[in-house]
Amino acid sequence: MHGEYIMRKDGGSYGILIVDDSPKNIQLAAGFLRRDDYLLSFAQDGRTALDLVRTNPVDIILLDIMMPDMDGFAVLEELARDTSIASIPVICLTARTEKESIVRSLEMGAVDYITKPFDGAELQARVRTHLELKRAREEVLVREEALRREMEKTRVREQELLEVTRRLEEANRTLSMLSMIDGLTGIANRRQLDQALDREIRRCARERLMLSLIMMDIDHFKLYNDHYGHLAGDECLRRVAEVLSGHTRRPADLAARYGGEEFALILPETDRSGALAVAETIRRSVSALTIPHAAHPGSDRVTLSAGVVTLIPDAGAAPETVISRADSALYSAKRTGRDRVVSDSDI
Repeated sequence: MHGEYIMRKDGGSYGILIVDDSPKNIQLAAGFLRRDDYLLSFAQDGRTALDLVRTNPVDIILLDIMMPDMDGFAVLEELARDTSIASIPVICLTARTEKESIVRSLEMGAVDYITKPFDGAELQARVRTHLELKRAREEVLVREEALRREMEKTRVREQELLEVTRRLEEANRTLSMLSMIDGLTGIANRRQLDQALDREIRRCARERLMLSLIMMDIDHFKLYNDHYGHLAGDECLRRVAEVLSGHTRRPADLAARYGGEEFALILPETDRSGALAVAETIRRSVSALTIPHAAHPGSDRVTLSAGVVTLIPDAGAAPETVISRADSALYSAKRTGRDRVVSDSDI
């Protein structure tokens, strides 16, 4: 991790503000981030956080949503109103069950979210990704400013201006793509999953087509991390993601990391039997990787559980509803022994 640390263009360290009303959560997040040489500051309430960033702006804010008095939503509103700090990227900290809060925080300007309890590798990867995005944006702005100064001194030929514009557009497309990719596994992240699922729900509802969603979870992954360490855990997540990517056969299929050790696969125009067959193939393929898992209570290798939902969506159906149904099937698979596939129609 240390070798991948990002330095500011001026050679200094990036500053991160951690805002959480729980000292334990602050201590946990700081422990993971201190592995890199970030300048860390802390606040246990929204008002203190705003005072801090106004007097000493930071490069990124990790913001707890649910806090007493002034919650994370109020902080996001204040940040948006103040042009001097409005551009600071905010990653929201939220519990897995707070799905409505996640959507609302993204709509209010947060760039990403991390679910609690924290996964150290995920926290580091997401922070690193958004610092890379921030640095790339700053480089684009520096180039734009340099171009403005150049144009003030001399007339730039039209072809040169067109080339610079093309490069800026290409950089913006790259930044947009990076914001949709999970930094650890290289597949789609939760933001891209939410957008794709919403789009396919509306399309399938309009054309009266089947839509399937598979939610998957690596069995006993915490025990795996505790036994083998986070570096091995990261490699395990990457290998499972490769298996999922191998099963996106059509343009509309999408494999995504939902969060932590949980993955999702969107399969438009796929009926229940087809989705169950894909899920079972993925489950067997993960088992066939023969990744050792000595701490697994029921196997000697890494295994996967999956929940499948298939439906013809109604117009206006919420992505959260479809995800919830697949989650329920996944929970049933884990409750009944793990290393298996369950359809929501069977529970």
